[in-house]
Parts: sequence; C-alpha cells; structure tokens
Amino acid sequence: MAKSTMLPAQYTVYAVTVALVLGGAATGLAPAEKIAGPAMLWFDLVMVPYGIRACRHPGLDPAIRRFAQVLTAVLALTATVTLIFLITGTKAFPQVGDAVHLLVTVILFVALMTVPVRRMTTRERWKTLLDAGTVAVGASMVLWYLVIGPALLGSRSWPIVLAAACYPVVDLLALFGLARVLIRGTRHISRRTFTMLGGAVFALLIGDSYIGYAQAHTAVVERSTFSFLCWLTTHFLLACGAIELWRQVAHPAENRDTRQRGAAAKIPYGGIGVGYLLMAIAAVREGSAFPWPGLVLGSMAITGLVVLRQVLVQSEITEAAETDVLTGLANRARLHDELARSLRRNARTAVLLIDLNGFKQVNDTLGHQAGDDLLVAVADAMRSSVRPDDVVGRLGGDEFAVLVRSVTDRAGAAAVAGRISAAIAGPFVIGDRPVTASASIGVAVSAPGSLDVDELLHRADVAMYEQKRNERNGGGRNRGSRNEGEHNQGLRNQGEQNRGLRNQGEPSRDRAERDERADDAGARHGRNDERCCPTCGQSRNKDREREATPSTSEQPHP
Repeated sequence: MAKSTMLPAQYTVYAVTVALVLGGAATGLAPAEKIAGPAMLWFDLVMVPYGIRACRHPGLDPAIRRFAQVLTAVLALTATVTLIFLITGTKAFPQVGDAVHLLVTVILFVALMTVPVRRMTTRERWKTLLDAGTVAVGASMVLWYLVIGPALLGSRSWPIVLAAACYPVVDLLALFGLARVLIRGTRHISRRTFTMLGGAVFALLIGDSYIGYAQAHTAVVERSTFSFLCWLTTHFLLACGAIELWRQVAHPAENRDTRQRGAAAKIPYGGIGVGYLLMAIAAVREGSAFPWPGLVLGSMAITGLVVLRQVLVQSEITEAAETDVLTGLANRARLHDELARSLRRNARTAVLLIDLNGFKQVNDTLGHQAGDDLLVAVADAMRSSVRPDDVVGRLGGDEFAVLVRSVTDRAGAAAVAGRISAAIAGPFVIGDRPVTASASIGVAVSAPGSLDVDELLHRADVAMYEQKRNERNGGGRNRGSRNEGEHNQGLRNQGEQNRGLRNQGEPSRDRAERDERADDAGARHGRNDERCCPTCGQSRNKDREREATPSTSEQPHP
C-alpha cells in the first residue's frame, strides 16, 4: 500500500489556527473570524484542485466519478462561501453567504447519497433507509428540544427564526446520508476517505446547531468562537478527504470495500436512546409524577428491554456468520476480512496455511465423528499456540489458516509455525484411541504495503504445496512448515518423532496406492491452471497427496 500523500502542512496550519483562535478569544485581541477565515480559505484552495484531479483521472469507475464530481462541486461552493464571508464580514445575519452555506449542505447530502455502497437486496435497502431515518429522527428531537421549540416560543421575527433554524435542519439531510453509508458500507471508497468526510459532516452539524441554539437563547445571533472552530474543522477534514480521495483514485489497487461493522449496525439504537433521553429530561422538568412522566419512563423501560434483546440477537447472528460451526474458529470470510484490515494498517503480517496430513484415513478407519473430534482437538491446539490478537480459522475440511499480526521478521512467523506444528503432534484421545497428527504449513509474510490479500494467501498456499512436495520426496519428511521467503526457503526440520498421523502397520498395498495418489497430486501441482487455491473459495481435490495414516493403537502413543 502506498504511503499517504496527506500534506503535513495541513495539520500544522490547522493546529496553529486553532491555537490562535483560542488565544484571540481568551485575550480579546482578535475575533475568531479574522483568524479562522483565511485558514479556511487556504484549506479550500488546497482541496478543490485535488477534487478536480480525481474527477479527471482516466479509467475511473463511473460510480466513483459521479461521487467525485458532486463532492468537487461541494468543495468549490465551500470556497465560495468562505470568500463571501471574508468580503462581507460575519456580523449581519442572515445574508447571502448564509444562503450559499445552506446550498453547500444540500449538495453535500447529494454527494453522500451518490457514495458507492455495497450491493443489497430491495429488502436490505429498505431496512437501511429505515435505520438512517431513525438516526435522523433522533437528531431532529435534539434540535426540536434545544433549538426549534425555544425559537417558536420566543419573540423574534419569523425570518430570523427560520434562518437560524434552517442551519441545523438542513444539516439533518447530510446526517441522513452519512448514516445511510455508515450502515450499508462503502464500495471502492477507502475507509480513511469516508472517515474524513463523516467527521466533516459531524463538525458542520455541531457548528450550525450552535447558531440555532444561540438564536433561541440569546438576544443577539452571532457566529461565536465555538462555531468558527467547528467550521474550521469541517474545512480541514474536507481538504483531507479530497486528498485521500485523489490518492485512492490514483492507486485503484488499494480501493477496498468496507463491510458493515457491529458498531455501525448499532447506530439506529443510538437514535432511539437519544430520543428517549430527551423525553426523560422533559418528564423530569415537567415537575409532575402523574401521568405523563410515569408513562414515558415505562415506555423507555419496555423499549430498552426490546432493544437490548435485539442487540444480543444481532451479536449472535454476527458471531454465527463469522464462525466455523464445528470448531468455533473464524471462518473463511472473517479471516479474509481480518487480513484485509491488518494490511490496510500497513502492519507486517504473516499468514500460515495449514493442511492436515492423512486426515482422510482418520475418517476411513475411525469414522466421520472421530474425524470431527480430531478437527476440534487440532483447532484447540492451534488456538492455544498463538497470541490472543492472532486469528485462527478454518478454511474448510482439514484446511486451517492463522493470521499472525505484527510479526517482526520471517523467523518470528517460523517460530509460530513451529509451535503450532508441535501442538498438532498430539497425541489426541479420539474416542478411546490415541491419535497423533501432522500437518504441512505454508508461511507467507508481507512487507508493509507490498502485498494484497489474495496475493499473500496465494503465496502461503504455494509454500504449503512446496512443503508437501518436500516431504513426499524425502527431503523434508519432518513435520513443519515451508516459508515462502524470496524463493520459498524452508523452515528448519522439526524432527522425525513429530511427523505424526503415521500408521505403524500400514499394508504395503495401501502404501502403494497412497504413493500413486501423491505422484498424481504432484503432477497436478506443476500445472497452475489445474490447481485451485484454497483461498479462492473453491474446493481443492481432497484425494491429493497424503503422507501418512493415523496411529490407532489401543495403547497411548509413547
């Protein structure tokens, strides 16, 4: 992954401007608009060219181009608003700059509605719109309680009341668009880009809401230091988002879909909680315990219990969708997602692909239940051999994978593979019989920014096949792993005693048939167009090379 092109000057300008605004407000030497205004214009001049460059990039996906075009219009109008206020000043309210500011917010809503999101069914779209509407209604209750309601009870002229109330009300549109994208997840837009844009929307909402609050509770409507700090943050984050969007467009290989996360799925519950919190505050301020406050509190309790139950159900559903039913390990989808997240953080990451040797013979000689028991035992052994923040998963059948985060070098990944190999050796008591096991382990290690998910998994898969071939040819009959290195450099031998899944009394005919299958598998391995990578979601031929059979003697293996 390429390094971020975010300009360090932006952070410096933002930090210095915030310090000057706060210092000027504390000392009274300079009003906030005199300091924040030029900095906001500087951010605007930085972000507009990046938006234009993103729109004009050749080969851009039409959905991303549409979003970039609308966002660039927002950036250009934002610069126009800043310039108007610098020329006319900020004392008068309302004025032309306020109207353009509201137009910017409306177009920002349009931009958020054009963000490429994950494909969903019609029913899922309706659910998303309902969830986003729940968030918007919860926010509108806050605005009603703090801004609109008090303004309607005041003695101000209607034009001023409407002008001040329009700021937060129009921002609700942007909040609705933001909630929609957060809940659905983006497609081909980086998480960093959308985080910047989301932060800009929140800062804009807070700053605009304060204008409405001041109109409802003070004698004079003015743009305060707090509002200018919020707007300065909005311009800063929009500039960062524009640069990040251009970086993603310039490096399309880095674009990754973002899936809905547990926190995003709980956003609508936050809207419900905010609404009921305000009702509780209003009930307490009413000063009467009968009848309205008691009914409100009862409704809150019932809804809270229902929401809590839904949260638990959602947690169960999420866990079931990401967990292998038999072993309790992460499934293929979660492994892929966790690996993508680790690579996005530019962390040095190792992937270990693990394939048990001779597992078919366990099913054939002891039965499928014994095979399942062995898989569970092996899964527990692998789980106990890694760190808490590493991820162990099952790809399917007798194939496993381990994601090792933040490895320092290849030797560290090899050490993890050695611990897993030793743990898998057992013996495991399956039913009333001791069974030993072994596995071929392929290791691939990423350098920061060098590999994507599929490439890293493919290299680990190739390394695992090299390990199997090495064992079959007698050069590495030891149980262990194969490190992809520069040219799949082998890990150190683990010892003949740990080979596992061996049968002391294997008939010669069975051994010959086994060797024939291994030779056929080796030939298939040499033809890339006929070999399926387990990470592609396709099933691999389970009759490929098998190196040994289970030890099923009545006495425990020494």
